[in-house]
Amino acid sequence: MCEGGSSTTLAEARRQGCHTVAGNLVGYGDASGDVNLPNLTHVDGSIEVYNNPDLASLAMPNLTDVDGSIKVEDNNKLDSLTMPNLRDVGRDIDVEDNDKLASLAMPNLQNVSGYIYVYNNPALASLAMPNLTDVDGSISVEDNDKLDSLTMPNLRDVGRDIEVRYNLDLASLAMDNLRDVGGSIYVRDNDKLDSLTMPNLTDVDGSISVSPEPGSCDLGSYRGKNKFDFC
Repeated sequence: MCEGGSSTTLAEARRQGCHTVAGNLVGYGDASGDVNLPNLTHVDGSIEVYNNPDLASLAMPNLTDVDGSIKVEDNNKLDSLTMPNLRDVGRDIDVEDNDKLASLAMPNLQNVSGYIYVYNNPALASLAMPNLTDVDGSISVEDNDKLDSLTMPNLRDVGRDIEVRYNLDLASLAMDNLRDVGGSIYVRDNDKLDSLTMPNLTDVDGSISVSPEPGSCDLGSYRGKNKFDFC
């Protein structure tokens, strides 16, 4: 276990070959190049990677659990964020304002106890979390100009809102197994959205707002119980 007081830097974790980090794993302006932490499996605190102008890629191929949050913000050259074996996050995932981020890979993510916020990553082309099942907070995907597909096929329950807004190239939004939403669903100002698919949706505690209306829209049995001006 790597114990660096309240936090361990990315550079320290790489140098020590950390398997577990006690406290937070951080990069506050000093991370650069391609950072790969192949031994890391668990972080007791949060991962916070902020304002690293020379960070090109960040990979944690064997990370499975983060007890706190994952926050990756304002890394101007970061083009790849890869956590292929991540399963559980104890709080939030926040990925925002990374100008060149083209790839965000968390294919085995299953549970997030807080919110997911993906905002203003203008180069991000696709967002897929194929094994995600439960999010206790909200899901917000906004202002990702090149995002053309958003896919969460096994997502079942969201504790609060789903907000998908201002993704100018978004053509497809698919949450095929979504059943229950504890808040509202807002799908707005995605001007190229052609397909909205939530065929198993049954309960939404709040409202649903979709504008403009996509060419193809499936809101499952929930649509049959409610009258909308769309879909």
